[in-house]
Amino acid sequence: MKYIDQIRIEKSDKNEYVGKNFSIGTRHIFGGHVLAQAILAAYDSVPEDRYLHSLHSYFILPGDQSVNIVYRVNEIRDGGSFSTRRVLAEQKGKVIFIMAASFQKEEQGYTHQDQSPQVAPPEEVQSFDEMKKKMYGFLPPVAKRLLEVEFPFEFKPLDLSNPMLPGKYEPRRDIYFKYRYDDSLSRPETDALLAYVSDYNLLSTAILPHEKATYENTIMASLDHAMWVFRPVDIQEWNLYSVNSPIARSARGFTTGSIYNLNGECVSRISQEGLIRPVTT
Repeated sequence: MKYIDQIRIEKSDKNEYVGKNFSIGTRHIFGGHVLAQAILAAYDSVPEDRYLHSLHSYFILPGDQSVNIVYRVNEIRDGGSFSTRRVLAEQKGKVIFIMAASFQKEEQGYTHQDQSPQVAPPEEVQSFDEMKKKMYGFLPPVAKRLLEVEFPFEFKPLDLSNPMLPGKYEPRRDIYFKYRYDDSLSRPETDALLAYVSDYNLLSTAILPHEKATYENTIMASLDHAMWVFRPVDIQEWNLYSVNSPIARSARGFTTGSIYNLNGECVSRISQEGLIRPVTT
């Protein structure tokens, strides 16, 4: 089975879809998986000449990995240039996720952007696959469980910070990523996978400056996820994800991220607030 088949959805009724799920080593469904399937559901009702440019979403309940997810799409508006959709994701009759997304025709207009980070090119950076072979024996059980599942994306982190082990680091990271497989991808599938990978390496950045915080002693869960897409992206080539956490308070961490292609063009911006609650005994 191609990996992309695992996030594809099936239409069960008008504006209703069913998506399967799978484990990436976590107790509950990975938030990026639900996000990706919700995007595919929304895309199915949008005119073919319109593409995702922004979404805002909330994770309401943890997803049950043993139950399929039902996606219900509301067609809010189709204007001359923009289309707006709302998507509810449900399990056992309860809403676990809600998303509002906007789609736009391609248009010409003013263009500017911040400069991309000046970092080493991907060919000079060691892959995470190589790193995890070296550090696997030193990791706690929860971290090993996460690493035993093959990620659909290959990563090349530029930072030495490791949220799986105790330490005090700057609350930021730069990491290259690309999709592992040679699947033939449509524009909606590419955008869905971009959203999927944007949920990796995001919330964990918020625990980096806290010396005693690790995956083992911190409850972490995405509360929301916002994303803006500025241009098409080739996720089967290396892209740079630059993530920063400017603040954490009241057991919540806030993170932002920017994704750049190798030409230095900004592809997407992401923001997320998540639960980072210390485990108390």
